[in-house]
Amino acid sequence: LDSMRYENADFSEDVLFYKAQCLLKAGDKEEAANVYQTLTSGSQSGLANAYLGSIYMDLGRYEDAKNAFEEAARHEDNYNIYIIIYEAYASVRREAEGAPYLEMGLEIEPESAGDYAMVGLIYYYLENHTLARASLDTAIREGYAQAITLLGKICLEDGDVSGAKDLY
Repeated sequence: LDSMRYENADFSEDVLFYKAQCLLKAGDKEEAANVYQTLTSGSQSGLANAYLGSIYMDLGRYEDAKNAFEEAARHEDNYNIYIIIYEAYASVRREAEGAPYLEMGLEIEPESAGDYAMVGLIYYYLENHTLARASLDTAIREGYAQAITLLGKICLEDGDVSGAKDLY
């Protein structure tokens, strides 16, 4: 970033997202949070707030996390944001607080095979295997092969070994 000849906001924002991820992988959560904080005023503020909230949750700063998550949901309405938020709550055994965000995700009308896979994941997290299977089946029928793994896992959890075997 320091050696860029010409300013490019989108490129700079992408690099800062990568920097924050690298800092997290290196174990420097506080510095990663600082980077995400700067990104909360950018074009992907919802995503930055979701990741920032995840760090706060991991650090035990629950009220800060809640505020960041509310801000993320206010700025963006997409499956990924809601799943990131839920997974952050789940990582500290607070699934009930994250579940309303999954419900928000279900209000989005799926438009693609990938969307149906995300809906399937949401239903999986909500422990509704019937609707998860239906959504994942749709995703697979529409060509989203990545949904096979989760559908196979659900089959195994439901005791449908032959169904999982057929999928795998």
